[in-house]
Amino acid sequence: MSLHGHATSIFFDLGESARNADFVGEVEIISGAQLSVSANGDGGTSESCGVVYTAVVRTAVKGAQVGETIKFGRYTGRGIGARYVVFLSTAGGRLDSTYGAYRDPLLNLPPGAEAAARQRCEAQLPALRETGQGLGTLPIEYLPRQSRAGYETGVALSTQRYRVAADLPGMCGNGDSVADRGQRICFGVPFEVKTKDLLQWLSKAMEDTRR
Repeated sequence: MSLHGHATSIFFDLGESARNADFVGEVEIISGAQLSVSANGDGGTSESCGVVYTAVVRTAVKGAQVGETIKFGRYTGRGIGARYVVFLSTAGGRLDSTYGAYRDPLLNLPPGAEAAARQRCEAQLPALRETGQGLGTLPIEYLPRQSRAGYETGVALSTQRYRVAADLPGMCGNGDSVADRGQRICFGVPFEVKTKDLLQWLSKAMEDTRR
């Protein structure tokens, strides 16, 4: 079974995830490879274990150096040549969500599905894993509303899926914004934040924790 890069019933907290992830930063994907194993161990029909991506670190907040090459996976749909802000966990780490979907009650998977997937795929997967069942990999895109002074890139976040702190610089896609218990809420549109502002905010969030 191939598990794609969407989540069903999880909520991703940017600040908490930055503090608990093993790598946080901006990366550019330079290659990707499908991970497949034989379904019956006989070299016949294969089953997908996801994808492993090779990426160059363009901005490092935590866990690596700029220019370093890393490998991570396993969710599909990442673009070669595209850039992402990523929150990655080491295998078995606090944020490792590699097999999280197997425990999602909305998917109603049969008993033993998670154990079977671990036995089948674990040896194929890279040490760094995507978090939040894929939500921890944020695609960087052009933000036209924020580009009056030049070409600006950033990420667009649904506040139904992501906890966006009220002090995170940015705006709702329609310009409206509501703060509720320290969280920014956008209605029907994503919250847009520039890449550099997001990375600076994440770095500060980790520094505040150390004090």
